Amino acid sequence: CSLRSNTGHRARQNEEVAQTQTTARGDKGVDSSELKRIRLEKAKERMGMTLFRKPAKTLYYFSLVLVDAVNFPVRWATNPKNFMAVGLISAIFAIIVALRTIEGAHTPAFKVTEHYFWYLTWWMGLGVASSIGLGTGAHTGTLFMFPHICAVVRTAERRKGFDFDHSHDMWHLPAPRLAEAFQYPDTPFAPPRPNGPPGFWDFYAEILLPLMVWGCGTALGELPPYLVSYSAAKAGEKDEEFEELQKSLHETSAGGWDLVKRMEIFMVDFLKEHGFIGVLLMASYPNALFDMCGLCCGHFMMPMHQFLIATIIGKGLIKAPLQGMAFTYIFSSGGREGFLHLAERFLSSFTLHVGVPLGVALAAAAWASSRRRGAVLLPLVLSVAAAVVAFLTVAEVFQEEFSLTSKLEAGLDKVLQFCDRSEPSAPSAQAAAPSLVSPKNIFAGFVTSLILYFVFDVVTKLSQGKLQELDAADLEERKKTK
Repeated sequence: CSLRSNTGHRARQNEEVAQTQTTARGDKGVDSSELKRIRLEKAKERMGMTLFRKPAKTLYYFSLVLVDAVNFPVRWATNPKNFMAVGLISAIFAIIVALRTIEGAHTPAFKVTEHYFWYLTWWMGLGVASSIGLGTGAHTGTLFMFPHICAVVRTAERRKGFDFDHSHDMWHLPAPRLAEAFQYPDTPFAPPRPNGPPGFWDFYAEILLPLMVWGCGTALGELPPYLVSYSAAKAGEKDEEFEELQKSLHETSAGGWDLVKRMEIFMVDFLKEHGFIGVLLMASYPNALFDMCGLCCGHFMMPMHQFLIATIIGKGLIKAPLQGMAFTYIFSSGGREGFLHLAERFLSSFTLHVGVPLGVALAAAAWASSRRRGAVLLPLVLSVAAAVVAFLTVAEVFQEEFSLTSKLEAGLDKVLQFCDRSEPSAPSAQAAAPSLVSPKNIFAGFVTSLILYFVFDVVTKLSQGKLQELDAADLEERKKTK
């Protein structure tokens, strides 16, 4: 989260820099030092205006944003140039309303279509919410998508088939209902399958569609950083934020151990050289710095369709399906045992006489490679490998004392139980009061806090953007009056 927040903070400053440069170009006959002082004061005031520090002022400017949001479609619809599009949209809307309200032979098919439209919209929206916001966003994969996979796999294993409908697990906030939202037949088990109980590939095929839709949503959520940087570059203005970032990266990290800066250097140079393929590769793995990728592509003025296609392929067709494959395996009964066995064997191999020499060798190689001018990727990889080896060695040393593998197994079992459907129990004479600290209630509270933070941050950013727009108009007016 901190990595995304840092890159998002840099992105939010691009427009500030661009506005400063534009106004500075037009300061003919005007005291440029005075205008610069005013611009800096206004920028400082904007950054200090948050929903927590100045709630009344923030909500006022947010209300102006809402007014603009309402006026924009009204102005668009009343523009004579758009009458044909307005008529087409109105006709489509009227047809949908008629199909929904008038009963007929089409009704069953229409209801199914409407249901899956909202189902896929739910997952698409969660994907967008996961990555949108220039540093904001909750990882809805961890909160919604992966628990949904767990619930589908566990339910299919228990019922020995797919006679249930998991598409009703949607639009439940603050936390997903998972298996509680599935629709089941009256029978305890599914009808026997010709090929026996479902296996890994059956589970994977069942969750692949919502998984890919969610992944494509995460790709759409990456557009804001790209658009912010692209708009400044298209205006013909030098992106000082980007230039300063690139210069500082190469100057301050040569021979240093800052892994984040090394990753940033590698990303900038790689994207500059490889373009579409670079974006595709950067989007094909969990990348906390992908906001910077959008900034770089916007600065280099990569066409939006190329950036979007590469990001959709990487996130929606490669990364998300691979993540789903891994979680499908871990959440299945056989995969759980295999994962725990592999973790135990892997951990046991990092004894002191193996881990210490290997870790020292990797650290020395990382230090030596970092002294070479222009070396970026190799020191980064070696440093991460040395840190992983050190962690695994310490974990193996304290394995007997802390029982790490046993705790891993217990934690995984709790996750699996959390995704299971609660079976109704027989009523007792003294029914226990519902617990407020149950795992599902704690999870719901955690999700609620993330949603509230997301809302507060979005309100703050939109308010700051509106104030920046008004400040720009005020500075332009000052320039004209002088």
